[in-house]
Amino acid sequence: MLVENAQEAWNKYNSSRKTSYPTASGAGGAEGSDTPDANPSDVNSADTHPMDETVLVQKPTISVSDQILKTVQERRKSLLPAMINAKKRGKSAYLSYDKLYIDNKMFTIHTVSSGFDSS
Repeated sequence: MLVENAQEAWNKYNSSRKTSYPTASGAGGAEGSDTPDANPSDVNSADTHPMDETVLVQKPTISVSDQILKTVQERRKSLLPAMINAKKRGKSAYLSYDKLYIDNKMFTIHTVSSGFDSS
């Protein structure tokens, strides 16, 4: 009983997946065949192309970014010139949150002018 139900479900699934292809005049294929009965010249025609039923999926327009407080944005903006100068001088420099790291030494907006020569 279980095998019969499984076989019936499998047959139903396969029959729902079969695509019907229009047949070309004079083409003689096997009856009940899953392959299209068309001449090679008809295979690439617009009415028999299997990609006609393909639905193009639109890429979602969602972006993810960190939400940074205005105060932190202002601090980063004030640290940017010092970072650019350090990179021009060949040093390793990057911003992390509201801190500037130059050659693995941390600077803030309060210490960047006193601890780093930006000229």
